Order: sequence, then structure tokens, then C-alpha cells
Amino acid sequence: MMHADTETTVPIRLTRTRPSRTDGLTPPPGLDVDYMVRIRETSEAAFWSGLLDDTPRGVFIPTYRTHAVGSHITVALRIPGRTDLLVANTVVRWVRETSDAADATPPGVGLEFLSLSGQARQAIERFSKTRRALLYDVD
Repeated sequence: MMHADTETTVPIRLTRTRPSRTDGLTPPPGLDVDYMVRIRETSEAAFWSGLLDDTPRGVFIPTYRTHAVGSHITVALRIPGRTDLLVANTVVRWVRETSDAADATPPGVGLEFLSLSGQARQAIERFSKTRRALLYDVD
């Protein structure tokens, strides 16, 4: 069971109505997203970039849910230093499978941003100076 302070990703479409809390992972009423993701300096969720360009191209979200490469997913991101949610339309670019190895990284999906406001992109780039993006070669 995850503790509230380490929870980083909530699949919204699978959850029932949650009590009103200020955990940062409960979407505001009327916000239609597939995932709420909290990214911190130490979270498993992280931005990722290509090997040749250090600009964040998307976000990795830890999840056991399966998604096919090419699936469209809408995410709401909460990052340090921002009080508002950054909402992005994304496409699944890569999948990290579950592993039984003791030192295995968490399973999840790498989502590439399809639409993101300029303000949101700037906020992500500022945060990426604090925590470097994961590197992933999708080409």
C-alpha cells in the first residue's frame, strides 16, 4: 500500500468518487483527464527527453495499467512551484513492462506531449533544470 506522501499517479477513470481532499491528486470537478500525476524531485513520475535533445518531450507515469503504443491519454500534471494543474494531451510512445527483478524500475508508460500551452512548456523546462529528464530514444 502506498503512503499519501509517496503517491504520484492516480488513474482517474478507474477510481470511484473520492472524498474531497487536498492531496493534490484529486481532480477538480469537471476536469476530464485519464491520470493525475504529481511530479517531484524524487517521484517515480518524471519528464523524459530524447537522447539528442534535452528539452522534455513528455512524461513517464508509473502505472500497472496497460496501454498500447499510439493510445491517446489526457493527463493533469502537478509540479513544484505551480498552484495550477498543467493539462496535456499525449500519446503513448513507449511502455516499461513489469519485472520481477529486485532492482527493477517501476512499470509504466512514456507519454509524448501532443498539445501543451507555451506557459506549461516553460514551467516544465524550468522544473527540468531542478531534476533532469529521463533519457529515452524513441526514434
